[in-house]
Amino acid sequence: MGGEMGSSNTLGGDSEGGGDSDGGGDMGRGMSIALSVGYNELRFDMKYKGKDYYAVYRGFKVENEAAKYKMSITSFGGGNAGDWFRRHNGLKFTTIDSDNDRSHGNCAEMCEGGWWYERCQWVNVNGKFKTGMQWHNVASYKNSLSSVEMKLRRT
Repeated sequence: MGGEMGSSNTLGGDSEGGGDSDGGGDMGRGMSIALSVGYNELRFDMKYKGKDYYAVYRGFKVENEAAKYKMSITSFGGGNAGDWFRRHNGLKFTTIDSDNDRSHGNCAEMCEGGWWYERCQWVNVNGKFKTGMQWHNVASYKNSLSSVEMKLRRT
């Protein structure tokens, strides 16, 4: 386990924090960075139907494994994608083996990827490509973003 998590299936993930073999992301490595440097600025850059979108959040922090990787942000810094990630503020990370969301089912199973789910689909940029990367007002349920990057910057 080592404080890292894989992209979708289990809270432990592999020791390198790599993604899964069918094209999943690399959340483990990002979690390690967020845990090791404390508060950060988080920027989402995404593309949908040829148009670029972004959203910036300040004070992004991920707690440790014992706290189930609870995520917090202090403020929305702007962006044309809108402030939808704030709905996930204060939530614990959910995977198929650790259901921490507020849904009746396991959002990681339903959405095929681990994330800080509230009730599954407001923002989920760690779902499977072409079927599950959403940002509510840009590409919502059944309309996947064509690409997304999460960028951390130490503040």
